Amino acid sequence: MSNELYIKITEILLTLGIKPKMAGFDYLRSAIGLHYNNAEHYEKVTTVIYPKVGKEYNITEDLVERSIRMVIVEAHENGGLLGVNELFDQIVFKNNYLLSNGEFIAIVAEVIRLQEIRNMLNVAGCKMQGIN
Repeated sequence: MSNELYIKITEILLTLGIKPKMAGFDYLRSAIGLHYNNAEHYEKVTTVIYPKVGKEYNITEDLVERSIRMVIVEAHENGGLLGVNELFDQIVFKNNYLLSNGEFIAIVAEVIRLQEIRNMLNVAGCKMQGIN
């Protein structure tokens, strides 16, 4: 994972109230990075992403899954996941629904893709207007 992607994912997780002190924080960041780099992994969270993260941290797939789940549940209980709405600039999440691990991983990866597209459009718009 590039340093830039690492920083983007970390900033989003912090925005969503996910605390770095939790064991699942690093596993979740790695899982999001894997998904971001290959969106086909969405349907293969348990068969591809968890084993790769487990291998990276030398832990079992089950521990990866449980640790990520605990992080997401804590953020949900503290209302931090409502920050997803701010990231998308619209209501995509209400606190009465607990996202699955796969859904959460996919949403954060998509937020990063959308931010990159917005940045490209802003740069392109500035260049078209002659603004550098």
